Parts: sequence; C-alpha cells; structure tokens
Amino acid sequence: LLTFVAQKNLNRIKSKVLVWQGYLFDGVVVPTFGYREDTADAYRRTAPIDPVNAYSDRKSPQYAFGGTPDDTVTGRSKSYSVVVHSPKWLKSKLPAGTSIDLFYNKSGNFQPAAGRVDAVGNSVPPPNGQTIDYGFLISMLDDRLSLRVNKYKSTASNAAVGLANAYMVGAVETRAW
Repeated sequence: LLTFVAQKNLNRIKSKVLVWQGYLFDGVVVPTFGYREDTADAYRRTAPIDPVNAYSDRKSPQYAFGGTPDDTVTGRSKSYSVVVHSPKWLKSKLPAGTSIDLFYNKSGNFQPAAGRVDAVGNSVPPPNGQTIDYGFLISMLDDRLSLRVNKYKSTASNAAVGLANAYMVGAVETRAW
C-alpha cells in the first residue's frame, strides 16, 4: 500500500502495586493503604520518504523501533482511607436496625502517558490529580434503607480536553453562514 506519510507508536508500561487493608477492633475500623508506581516508555517513528518514488519507505531500517524510548515518564500514586463502622454495642442501642458509618479517603492518581506532545511537538507532562472525600452513611431497617452523604474535592493537572465532538464547531460555523 503506497502512502505519503507512515507513522507508528509503541507504548510500554511497567507497574508496581501494593495494597494493604486492615480490620481493627473486630472490624469496626477498616483502614486501607494503596501505592502504585508506573513507568511508561513511548517510542515513535515516522517512515522516511523514498527519494525514487516519493512515498513512505516502511521497509527502511529507520522505521524500526530503537532500543531507547523517545519519552519516559514515572509517577507514583498513593491512597489512604479509613471507614469506621458502628460498634456492636452502639448498634444494639439504636432503633430499627440502625447503623452509622463514617469514612474518609485521600488519594492521588497519575496516568502513565508517555509520548504526549503539544501542537508544536514539545513534550507534555502526564495527567495527575488529587481527591479528598469524606462523609457518613446511615442505614436503617437492617440495611434496607440508607442515606449516604459525601463531600469531595478533586483537582487535576495536565489533563487534556478531548475533541471528540470538535465537528460541532464546524457545524455551528456552517450554520452561521
């Protein structure tokens, strides 16, 4: 197949993960800790132009992936959470099979996206974020009725805005004429 431009990409991700969850005080307190480390390597190649026929030479050795990645990113994500359930002695004093749970979570995330570039080809750092949430859960009638109240705050850095619906811009401009 003849083509003027041929490009290929290869992405490799190596991950290490550790998760610990405890059940303390007869399961009343449930802490969780998570740790993840990702290293992403990105390889990019564009086929050179064959000088004889002016098409991409996809059989050229220059089009093969090399041993050294074009871009590498490493990131770590940590997560801490705790849930405190109603102790049995408190549940026995509450009416109609009621229980109260409290929860808290703080987590970070990282997307191992090596090889991201801006419009002029400069490397762009990978997306990452932070979330904190906390709240409570009240269950009644032996868990048949529940109310959960949750407050959270999430932040993101280096996130990309997808242009999946970018055709709408052209559609609106066309209608304006």
